[in-house]
Amino acid sequence: MENKYKNTNEYLYEDIAMWEKTEGVKFMKSMPLNGNDSPRILDFGFGFGQYLFAAAYAYPNGMRNFIKRAFIISMK
Repeated sequence: MENKYKNTNEYLYEDIAMWEKTEGVKFMKSMPLNGNDSPRILDFGFGFGQYLFAAAYAYPNGMRNFIKRAFIISMK
């Protein structure tokens, strides 16, 4: 398997962004969710957010609803 990542500090964020859209999506889709295409995923906010973004790419319906609800709650 060819390494497509640069693995340097200079390209750290680009590597993470690529992971979020490729292997991160595969990782999220590998979870046994019994066909649920809109899961509720809790991100504790530690790190770059790569797992949250990977979840959003893997389950756009669920994350769109989650983000909309979080925004409405934060505006109250």
